[in-house]
Amino acid sequence: MNGLTVRVVLAEPHRQTEVVLTLPPGTTVGGAVEAANLAERHGTMPAEFSLGVWGREVQPETLVCDGDRVDRKSTRLNSSH
Repeated sequence: MNGLTVRVVLAEPHRQTEVVLTLPPGTTVGGAVEAANLAERHGTMPAEFSLGVWGREVQPETLVCDGDRVDRKSTRLNSSH
């Protein structure tokens, strides 16, 4: 098998979506989110968000590894801090 299996999760207060993808080696977190087509699946997306791998915040250019879970979370959840 030449691809990486990656889960991309959109987490918002009242909805959650998980997409399982097979991506080529060298794919970034940002590329994985783009490949998941979350906007197309949800229609609207939060304007303010953070990216993470297994809950640890990362930059969009971070490379994904086989088995990673990429999280795209609305930062509106934390706006009271």
